[in-house]
Amino acid sequence: MNTKNELLDVFQVDELEKRYEMNIWDCVQPC
Repeated sequence: MNTKNELLDVFQVDELEKRYEMNIWDCVQPC
């Protein structure tokens, strides 16, 4: 049960980081 929650947290963090990186690139390239 504990590991399942940890995996979910890691997955969510990974998704957030991907979105953040995409946002940075979206901003950097046009500018």
